Amino acid sequence: EPAGAMNVLTVGALAHGEGIGPDLAEHVHIRPITRAFEPAPFTRIGPGIGGSIKPDLVDIGGTMVFDPAVALTLHHRFLDRLFTAGSGTSYAAPRVAHKAAQILARFPGASANLVRALLAGAARIPDEAQLRLQTLGDDAVRSICGHGAVDSERAAYSDDHRVVLYAE
Repeated sequence: EPAGAMNVLTVGALAHGEGIGPDLAEHVHIRPITRAFEPAPFTRIGPGIGGSIKPDLVDIGGTMVFDPAVALTLHHRFLDRLFTAGSGTSYAAPRVAHKAAQILARFPGASANLVRALLAGAARIPDEAQLRLQTLGDDAVRSICGHGAVDSERAAYSDDHRVVLYAE
């Protein structure tokens, strides 16, 4: 379950692709579990304090594939246990932290709450994730993807159709 604290950003993971390039797909007999910009199979969701959304944001964090023909063991006691597995959002969290640092570089006097608000305000859920999760309903989309993936340029700059305005 993601962190239960209200004053931290929790980060979920989106898949970067199917796990193998299209040029090798016909030679390697694996099945993708997810496609690009859909929730990664190992991303986590959880209840936040007071019903808050957890994870808050998502970013690219990797993917997993299923290979029915090959069985490899990585467990150190292979005679007792054949398989082991590991997963996490350890690639997605530093990507969000980097985007937060970019905002802080642009607004050096910004409070943590302002950085958080700018990140959330510039996030959007990828169309691919919405399409994959639509059968589960709008609540599921928000609970799995949070506010979405952050566009750091959108967080810090206005454009012809949108204005970034803040006050602390």
